[in-house]
Amino acid sequence: MYKKVGDLPLVMSVGFSESDVKHRVSRRVWVLFLVSAMLMLFVAAIASMLGKMIRTNRALQSEIAERRTAEAGLEESEARYRRMVDTAIEGIVSLDCGGRITFVNGQMASMLGYSTGEMTGRMFESFFPPDQLEDHRFQMSIRAQGRDAVYERCCLDRNGGRPWTLVSAKAVMDHAGAYTGSFAMVTDINERKKYETEITRQLEEKGLLLRETHHRIKNNIASIASLLSLHMGSTTSPEAVNALREAIGHVSSMVALYEKMQLSDDIREIPVRAYLEDLVDIVVKLYSGKTNISVEKEFDDFTLGSRVLFPLGIIVNELMTDAMKHAFPGRETGRVRISAVKSGNRVILTVRDDGAGLPGGFDPASSGGLGLMLVRMLSQQIGGTFTIESDGGTKSTVEFKA
Repeated sequence: MYKKVGDLPLVMSVGFSESDVKHRVSRRVWVLFLVSAMLMLFVAAIASMLGKMIRTNRALQSEIAERRTAEAGLEESEARYRRMVDTAIEGIVSLDCGGRITFVNGQMASMLGYSTGEMTGRMFESFFPPDQLEDHRFQMSIRAQGRDAVYERCCLDRNGGRPWTLVSAKAVMDHAGAYTGSFAMVTDINERKKYETEITRQLEEKGLLLRETHHRIKNNIASIASLLSLHMGSTTSPEAVNALREAIGHVSSMVALYEKMQLSDDIREIPVRAYLEDLVDIVVKLYSGKTNISVEKEFDDFTLGSRVLFPLGIIVNELMTDAMKHAFPGRETGRVRISAVKSGNRVILTVRDDGAGLPGGFDPASSGGLGLMLVRMLSQQIGGTFTIESDGGTKSTVEFKA
């Protein structure tokens, strides 16, 4: 049915009222709105996901670029390290926890006459002579405990030679503290060991020559002492006897020193106690007629060089001789006490008696005979001081730096 409205025909469906049509149109519009809204939400969700994917992709690309840069840097660093290791003048070797070689540089291989390929994979101990294996295994055992060490090691090269090396070994531990192997820098010290061996041989040879020289000097001095004794026994002059007795004392002190030098392991340092005890006994024996004079000795156990001990022996000889000769005029008995005490880096030698003491008007700086003048001079020679005083007898003191 057509109904004309103005110039436009209006088609109206039969059976639907105008309100029905409006209702249907309204429903369709609402459906279209819902669909549009859902499409918009979907599009927004898609856009958000795309944004996240783009950001994630960019982050991944950045991370990949950083990793590639790091890998390139690592490869460059490894190549630089490899060049340093290959061109090092020190031997470098790496071992697993069982002592098998996992890496060796060219210098280490060249040191023993092998190629790196020939050494890699072999047990490190196969490059040592039998007499070195026990110590090598000990070193490996302490390395397994995480302890480092520096030591000398004799190796075995391809031709059977025994080159000496200095090994600086370090234990390698994992993050959990478990032992995984070791790493070592090996220095060729073969030439140095040759020089050391030659120097040791020459020193031993010169030591033997020096001991032989001291032995001959001692024998010659002893012969002089014997000749002086013969002369003393054949003379009747008291002055000559005293002079010969003092000369014998001087010579005997030198003989005693040379004997101690021969017995000492180090002739540069000689035990003071044994030397002075023998020397005092020699002086007392020279005055054996004074049997009622007791001598007390107190010497600390220390050593001195022969350059100091030789003049010290003459000083002791002079002071003991003076005490035995002059301390007890008109007396049959007396006591002499001699001591050598070391305190820090100072040595104090004391000779004292309970005799008559110094004569009246005695001047320590200028009085006395040749013997005291010699004591003052020798005390200065060893860098010490000499004092003499009356203290219930005579007390003489020499103090010097050890």
